[in-house]
Amino acid sequence: FSEEKLVFSLRLMEENWSAEKMTPTFQLGDIAHLQAQVHTGSHVPLRLFVDHCVATLTPDWSTSPY
Repeated sequence: FSEEKLVFSLRLMEENWSAEKMTPTFQLGDIAHLQAQVHTGSHVPLRLFVDHCVATLTPDWSTSPY
């Protein structure tokens, strides 16, 4: 059988959604416009749902958001 990989991406977008944001700096209370995608190649199209999103002070995945 054939196996195909799905490629997921999460991009930080400008407020008007026109382009990817070049500076990942925010002030407390700012809205982050995130674009989540899955690239399926020749696989049938999929719908991607984001269950939840958490912001932390460091990029370490094990950091607590609290």
